[in-house]
Amino acid sequence: MRRGTGRWPVRGESYLREMRDSLVNIMVVGTADGIVMIESGAKEVKEETVVDAIEFGHNEVEEDLRGINDLRAKVGKKKREVVHRV
Repeated sequence: MRRGTGRWPVRGESYLREMRDSLVNIMVVGTADGIVMIESGAKEVKEETVVDAIEFGHNEVEEDLRGINDLRAKVGKKKREVVHRV
């Protein structure tokens, strides 16, 4: 969360500059079903702020995945099946 703005910077040209002045720097990796990994650094912030950042990050992941799935549907490609081997 950028100090004084109360908003979460996401992507864009000013992203790196904004993150330098942020109270929380967090990366959320996930799927439509849930969160897979979180990397974070923060100054002293409330737990509620960190939870808000994680929820916001997962919502962004879901939005990105919707865009990917929409593009895939427009192109006509099927989702590739991955076979897990043990």
